[in-house]
Amino acid sequence: MASQSQQQAFDLKIDIGLVGNSDVGKTCLIQKYQYQDNYQIPLKKQTTLGIETKVVKLKIQGQMVKVVLWDPAGQERFESMTKQFYQNLDGVMLVFDMTNEKSYNNLTKWLGQINEIRPCPYVITANKADLEEQRMICDEQVELIEQKFNTQCILTSAMTGQNVEEAFNTLINTIIQIKLQKLHKTGSTEQNSPTMTSASQKHKNSKIVRKGKKKESKCC
Repeated sequence: MASQSQQQAFDLKIDIGLVGNSDVGKTCLIQKYQYQDNYQIPLKKQTTLGIETKVVKLKIQGQMVKVVLWDPAGQERFESMTKQFYQNLDGVMLVFDMTNEKSYNNLTKWLGQINEIRPCPYVITANKADLEEQRMICDEQVELIEQKFNTQCILTSAMTGQNVEEAFNTLINTIIQIKLQKLHKTGSTEQNSPTMTSASQKHKNSKIVRKGKKKESKCC
């Protein structure tokens, strides 16, 4: 059994959920962020059943931060389970597939569910941006989403790594700022009145270093 000091070897813990239709690439985005260049998308991908989690430890603004990435199934039959896990989230990454128009159209549904249950900071990512020839979502549709939700839509690719780190770090930095502000005011990191906020509108660049690794500069 781990000692109490081992269990609490971080200053802050944040929970982030990746939300969107099935097969938009949520699991691949998480694994690309977690393993970076060491991760290659498998030829045969398995659909997530239920809810899975991954943990990334980071050093941000002098704080050791434990980031728990929640990966819920996107199928309709798991929606009741997915709604329950919203309760404890600090932030959300909304993901749609640039080659799947239905996943794009369902963004409003997903954001509505989150706003109803647990308003919190969010980013929107347009995944599979590398599949240009299969693309079903045009630039005008991306701009429409940005206008509708008053936020930047970050084009990502779990295959190439395009903007994956930027998308996660944008959301993580926003959540950390909120928690540190709350800690400074009340001495508690818990948010009594969470609000739905676009992370890309609030984001300020802060240095994020992976525990035990030198931060690498990546060009997207």
